[in-house]
Amino acid sequence: MRPDILPKLDAATQALYLREHAKGRDILEEESRIRAGLAKLDLQLQTARDTAQDDPSLRALGADVLWRAWEEKTRRALNMELAQVMARKLQVMDQVKLAFGKKVAVQELAKLDKRDRHARKEKLREAWLLGQ
Repeated sequence: MRPDILPKLDAATQALYLREHAKGRDILEEESRIRAGLAKLDLQLQTARDTAQDDPSLRALGADVLWRAWEEKTRRALNMELAQVMARKLQVMDQVKLAFGKKVAVQELAKLDKRDRHARKEKLREAWLLGQ
């Protein structure tokens, strides 16, 4: 193998891995944002239930029904968004694993190539010393 190809290949696989890893990080941040939204909605729901029990006028006005409809619509939208993000996450994680595997394989090839080159140099050096 040409000695100049492995460093270039190593740089290329490293760049590919970093690009895929950045995509994965973005997906994880998006997932975290959506999960935080769902947690906030759960907290709002609990607060609304507590308030509705303490204030019967909200029920009389129908505010509790309107709020519940909004909460269900919002929860449904967040869950749909989360499902889409999770599907994308699976795809991205597969790409990250593949890029990582390529990076490790090229690094291993470079290590083996370096070891082989060193062994050949040592053989040549020994042959030269024996020839003198």
